[in-house]
Amino acid sequence: MSSMRNKRLPVGPRWLSEGLLVVATLAITLFVLFSMQNSDAQALTDIDLPLQGPYPGPTFTPTSTPTPTPTPTPTPTATSNLTYLQVISVTPAEADRSFAANITVVGDGFQATPILKLGNYQLTDVRYINSRQLTAVVPSGLPVGIYDLFVINPGGATVLLAQGFSVTDEGPSINFMLPTQSIAGIETTLNLYGQNLAANAVARFGGQTLTTEWIDATYLRVTLPSTLAAGDYVVTVQNPDGGIATAPSVYTILSDQNNDDLYASSNQLWTDPLSPRAAGTSDVGLVVTRQGGKQPIGNVTVRFYVGDPNAGGQLLGDGVIALLSPRSSDSTTSVEWTPSAPGAYTLYAIIDPDSAVAEALENNNVVSRTLTVLPPAADQTAPRVDSFTINDGAVATTAQDVRLNTTASDPAPSSGIQSLLFQEFEYSQGANQWVPVRNSGWIDYQTAILNYGWRLLPSAGVKYLQAWASDRSGNISVFPFKARINYIPPTDRVGFDQGRAYRYTFQQGDRVVVTLTPVSGDPDLYVWVPNPNAPPYVSNLSGTVVDSVDFTVEQSGEYQVEVYGYSAAEYRLSVEVNPVGIQGASNLGGVDPQKEALTAPLISPASTPATQQVLPTAPTAAEAPLRSLYLPAISR
Repeated sequence: MSSMRNKRLPVGPRWLSEGLLVVATLAITLFVLFSMQNSDAQALTDIDLPLQGPYPGPTFTPTSTPTPTPTPTPTPTATSNLTYLQVISVTPAEADRSFAANITVVGDGFQATPILKLGNYQLTDVRYINSRQLTAVVPSGLPVGIYDLFVINPGGATVLLAQGFSVTDEGPSINFMLPTQSIAGIETTLNLYGQNLAANAVARFGGQTLTTEWIDATYLRVTLPSTLAAGDYVVTVQNPDGGIATAPSVYTILSDQNNDDLYASSNQLWTDPLSPRAAGTSDVGLVVTRQGGKQPIGNVTVRFYVGDPNAGGQLLGDGVIALLSPRSSDSTTSVEWTPSAPGAYTLYAIIDPDSAVAEALENNNVVSRTLTVLPPAADQTAPRVDSFTINDGAVATTAQDVRLNTTASDPAPSSGIQSLLFQEFEYSQGANQWVPVRNSGWIDYQTAILNYGWRLLPSAGVKYLQAWASDRSGNISVFPFKARINYIPPTDRVGFDQGRAYRYTFQQGDRVVVTLTPVSGDPDLYVWVPNPNAPPYVSNLSGTVVDSVDFTVEQSGEYQVEVYGYSAAEYRLSVEVNPVGIQGASNLGGVDPQKEALTAPLISPASTPATQQVLPTAPTAAEAPLRSLYLPAISR
């Protein structure tokens, strides 16, 4: 967005007056900054080494970089066993939260005795076995989830194993939900994410059992009917064996009469770059959603902190949204943050901290999330996704299973592409935002680039997917590559006052025929044109009469087909496009004069998923290259 500043971290290593120059073979030049008196913690923290992690990287051929010639010219001494700090594995890789667990960490470069952490939680009884092995105890009672594992040597040098350890529960658990609120009177899909969610599990709102769809053991989709009253609801899930999980926060349904509210979710508290590094400057911002409202409001302020502001958190500053329209989302301007050391940090954002905006709710304005700050590295330049298609660029599909094809590159100084991550979005009309409903996690690049299988979620309509890339140093692409496809199953349904949107690019002269066949109920058909001031094509005949729109495209551009639930309905939809040259009289369908037609789209045609996203820490390369050690003369 135009209001967001994007700053890039400096490229390349930093030079100290005293140091070692480590030159990698395999045509990679790495600069290692290492104080001759390495007891200094800050000097150790500032070492520019590529992170090493648990995931094997793809085969790649790096571009060689000219090697500076030190003076005087040193004599190389080949070394194949030069140690460096890395974590290769942790065993076991998961533990039940009800019990303390003994773990063994394998890697290299460990010193007696390091600190071990899972996110912000410090492990106990850490024992140094040797430079390649540690043991520790994971305490009981940690929150269920997936954690980055940190090893911090006594001097301060830090390394992590991304997504390296899972804390589980014997029974079901709910980690988070999206969205976190919606408007009364509109059927809304609630996405619940957790662990050990069994097939045939049911979700309840305040004791009321709701229609629940099981996707897998970590994901349930719950239908919130339009009849639910406004209020706060405790969300629970019960497995068939009786195990019960409760969501960590309440779900709020706002009144459709007094619904002007500003809010955000933890997944909208973004950083740039996505993987901040110690001693590097990052930008922090928040995407804020306005749930309702009548008129635009100006200068919406968000205040940012590192740490809980009620417990001495560090103030970063204020970000601003210059103008926020009703039922819209936008990002604040960014504030700068320079973390001093690697590790886990918790960011806080307070929306409208001075209560300048009158809101229906004032208790949902604080957003927080915990993220990982990486150690410095020689490669701090983000990779980029160069291409991304769904079904080779198809406009629509009738099947949930699709194929993804992606290419990515890593600009110099390149450590090589390591992984790809795919994320699917679904528009929530009740929450008035695009929700990141599912992501793949980081997948090995060579595995994911060609014909990678993806199963779309079962709801019909336009589907947006984003592709992200990471390199072997853990850098994540600044922006994703976005693609879309219309999913048109044999039948679908809409609730009362609910809509499904499909998007097409038509060319002037195309002949378009859209047919909406009701199976039950009364769905209506609208086709919104590129000109926002022009009326839509409408067919809203009552009952189960077929609605049809047949027209010749007068203006090239983006068209939005919407199926609107005048009542709850099941339907079949077809969209036929004949290329320029096939002409015929336009039939604008049938209009029921007794019905009040829509005057605006249910979803803004310009609305797409935000590029500011929150992603898991990316894995780094598992093996260091062979190196030659050069010892230049040092003058004191």
